Amino acid sequence: MTFTSSTRFALSSAPPSAEHDLLDVTAHHEAGHAMAAVMRGGSSLRGVTIDVDRPGHGLTLLRTAPWDTGFMAYAGPWAEARFVWGNRPLDAHNDNDCTFSDCVVGVLLHQSDDAAMWGAWHHEPAQESVRQAMADLGMTFAPEEVWDRELELVWPEIQTLAQRIRAGESVTDTEVRDLYEATLLDVAN
Repeated sequence: MTFTSSTRFALSSAPPSAEHDLLDVTAHHEAGHAMAAVMRGGSSLRGVTIDVDRPGHGLTLLRTAPWDTGFMAYAGPWAEARFVWGNRPLDAHNDNDCTFSDCVVGVLLHQSDDAAMWGAWHHEPAQESVRQAMADLGMTFAPEEVWDRELELVWPEIQTLAQRIRAGESVTDTEVRDLYEATLLDVAN
């Protein structure tokens, strides 16, 4: 399955405030998708670009296994929200009394392509079965909580990728994998 992410904002409804450059926001969004592509074994990054002439427009091409599409779709909005969130702890509230999770949902509301992919994944029969089986055991199915922790671990690398994407540099699957694997080695040590 090929997953294509496309970032599009209407400037009046974009979550970032005036203090954030829309190209930087878009670069972080696409960097999140790029990093997600290498974080799952059955996926690969094909290309990433942002349109400097049309702020808010970006594209990430990747190949992914169907069971990973939820994570792939979620990672871009997560990275965008994380960039706008700034240095606040993720368990804090922003000036509007919103949680970080609220901000991710806000980005998803403005990203119809990502929201559609995430929603389709979330409502697949296999996911519904897992949710029901966990509920039968008194457990909650909340993959986003796990994804938040996974993505926060690679946040510095997502920022590095975003800087490169913003500068118009090419970002390859191999380069992103190297960044990710270096993070895994740091965590292991």
